[in-house]
Amino acid sequence: MNNTRGIVVLAAVLSLLAGCDQKAAKIHLETEYQAVYLDNGQVLYGRLEGAGSAYPLLRDVYYIQRQTDPETKEVKNVLLRRGSE
Repeated sequence: MNNTRGIVVLAAVLSLLAGCDQKAAKIHLETEYQAVYLDNGQVLYGRLEGAGSAYPLLRDVYYIQRQTDPETKEVKNVLLRRGSE
């Protein structure tokens, strides 16, 4: 009985250690630009470097801004580069 219990505990510990030892899988991105959704609801578009790492970096960042023509009241979305506002 104790032998069986020891084997079960050993198997559980080995399973736990095997799951903790796995490294993060490398993320393969198919397109040059990625969309990043922020907690505040804003969406940024850019080149994502270090995806899956602790500190990913977004370069060449763009965002969409809604603009309304005061005369026609027409609303259009404009893609703007961040930092050139």
